[in-house]
Amino acid sequence: MLGRKKKKPVSESDAGAPRAAPPETARGEKTERPQPRANTGEFGASFEREIAQQRDLLFGMALYFEGIAAWYSGQERVVARQRELFTSLIREGSRKLTEADALLTRVRDEAADATELQRYSFDFAASYSEPEKLLLRAAALVDAYGELFPGRDRGLELSKEETLQLIEVAGLRLAEAVG
Repeated sequence: MLGRKKKKPVSESDAGAPRAAPPETARGEKTERPQPRANTGEFGASFEREIAQQRDLLFGMALYFEGIAAWYSGQERVVARQRELFTSLIREGSRKLTEADALLTRVRDEAADATELQRYSFDFAASYSEPEKLLLRAAALVDAYGELFPGRDRGLELSKEETLQLIEVAGLRLAEAVG
């Protein structure tokens, strides 16, 4: 493959041999050898699933705002305040997802260590007053959306009636999960 270095095969005689001590610099200081890369496939597949889940949560947050806008229609100040908040959250979430996609690409291209995937934080809802509740609501809305509108393009706008139906179904799912 282009751009990939071939790995030197390890002979059986080398496999059990102790590793040599780190080389010394000209001043006699020891230098550390680079650590071998973690299993990209395992971490990469897990991280890819996490990115998909985070995309769903971001979509659920957008649905949550649409629900707020439908519920509070006619109360423009409330809707405007929530629009500002959710626009900020969704912008931050989109930025984090773009960053995560780029990190995954770098890891797959061997320009970054796969363990960086484990350290990555998607925490884009942290600025919300109750992030855990927001994420639960977002997940419930995504599940309800999949149930009510299977196969529907997420880019299509919901009518006010569809939005209220979605809120009702998601609310019932949340009530069942909590109680």
